[in-house]
Amino acid sequence: MRKIFTYILLLLFIGINSNSIAIAQTSGNDKMFEIQHNQGTDVVKVKVFGAQPNLDKFILMNLIGRSVKEKTYTPGEEYVIFNDLAMLPSGLYVMLAKDKTGKLMSSVKFYL
Repeated sequence: MRKIFTYILLLLFIGINSNSIAIAQTSGNDKMFEIQHNQGTDVVKVKVFGAQPNLDKFILMNLIGRSVKEKTYTPGEEYVIFNDLAMLPSGLYVMLAKDKTGKLMSSVKFYL
C-alpha cells in the first residue's frame, strides 16, 4: 500500500509541474521521444528522435503504476502508435522507454 501511495504522490507532483498537455516531451537537448496526442481520439503517437539502437519497448502506465499497454520498438521506426485507448479513463499517464535489459532509459508524463 505504501508503494502505491508513493507512486501516486510522485505522479501527482509530476503532473502539477507539467507545462504541456497535447505534446509532452523530455527536457533538455538529449530528448529521446515525445508524445503526440490529439484530445478526443483514442490514439497516442510516440515520436522517436534519432537512432535509438538500445531502445527495446515503450510501456504505457496509469496513475498507480500499473502497465496498461506495451509496444515493442523496431530500430529505425519514427513513430510507435498506441491505439484503442478509448476504454481508458482520462487522467495522468506515464510513457516509459526501456532498453533491451529492462533498464529505464526515459519517461514522459502526459494527460489522456
